[in-house]
Formats: sequence, C-alpha cells, structure tokens
Amino acid sequence: LLCEFLSGLDPRRDGDVLEWAMAWWLQLRLAVVAGAKGFTLCKLFQLGSVRASRCSQLKTKVKGVTFDVPDVVDVVNGSTTPDSHKDPDHFLQALDNITLSPGDAVILHPHPREAFDLLLAITDVAGRTFVTLLDQKSAARDQKRTGLPNNGDQASHMRQVARRASHGYKTKSLAGALGQGNYAFLYMTSYEGASFGDATATVVRRREMKRFLGPLWEVYRAIRTAV
Repeated sequence: LLCEFLSGLDPRRDGDVLEWAMAWWLQLRLAVVAGAKGFTLCKLFQLGSVRASRCSQLKTKVKGVTFDVPDVVDVVNGSTTPDSHKDPDHFLQALDNITLSPGDAVILHPHPREAFDLLLAITDVAGRTFVTLLDQKSAARDQKRTGLPNNGDQASHMRQVARRASHGYKTKSLAGALGQGNYAFLYMTSYEGASFGDATATVVRRREMKRFLGPLWEVYRAIRTAV
C-alpha cells in the first residue's frame, strides 16, 4: 500500500498529497479489519462519540450502516470521469457503470475539480450500495467555527446531483445509491471543537480526525499546514 501511495502522487495537483494520504490510510484501515463481519461506518471513521443530536445526517444515515469488510478493496482512478459541475448527466453515467456485488468495496479518486476529494462505496448487510463522499478542507478554509465549510456548497451540489439520479440508474450502482439517498457527505477538518452537521453533511473535527488517523495524524497535520 505504501508503494501504491507514493506512485499515485502527482505534485502538479494542488492538495494531491493530502487526498492520496487519506485514500491510502482508508485502504490500510480496511485492510487491517479485512474479513470482519458487521463492521460499521461509524467505527471506520471513528464517529461513535459524536452526538447524533448534533447531526441529523449522522443519526439518520451513517449510524445505521453495517457491512462485512472485503478482503480486497478496489481502487478506481476516476480523474477522467466527467466533472459533475460541468456535465452531471455524464458524471452519473460513469458512476452507473460501477456496480457493487455483495461484499464489494470501492475507493474512487474523482475528477480534480469535483465537489468531493474521495468516494468510498460499500455494500451493507442489507444488500444496499452505500456511498460516502469525503471532502478535505485546506488550512485556509478550515478555520470556520460554525456552519458548514464554504456554506455547504459542495454538499448542496451533490444533493442536487443525487436528485437527478432518482430514476433511470441501476440499483446497485454508485449512481443508483446517490439517487436512493444512500449516501453521506463528510467534511474532514482539523479544526478544534465538537463535530456537528445537518441533513446534508457532517463536519468531522479534530478529535474524531485524530482518532481516525491515529499515528498518521501528525503527518496529516503537517501536510495540511503546508497545502
């Protein structure tokens, strides 16, 4: 995984190191618990201590997602996938081509200008495809004490894209999951304070990020400061 992480870096992309570091760590966390039954998204992202009353999305969507961790997680380089801002229909068509079977998991690197930095898709124990969209904020945009980063523009945009996918897409595909509302949007930040959110997104703050990243936290924080 370390070799894959280093080989995937592209210094020409702003923030690329941060995005690939997160993807690499997510792969590693899943690899450590490969084969585990009844694993939860809350445990994967260390969100168990976040009060559901502070975040309706966490309460209604994330906390109920349980899945069996596969032995192998597929990684898809979707950098050539159409940008959903410019061409949402072609974006959804590309996601419709990625269909999950029971026990599958996929990590997708999207177009550089996409509304999120990373996508994790799993099949839960009920057989649903569930998508988690991760967006990491740069140091300059991370220091917002209240409200969603960038006024929640990215999460709101993805909600509009998901509405376009409400019909006409395969049930088990990534597009189908968005259309059925089987997705969550996580803003990953390093700012102090309690994690919170609303119906559109969850803002993950420093305490949960430190738990999620573990020994990678100091490296992540150093990259965050530099990017």
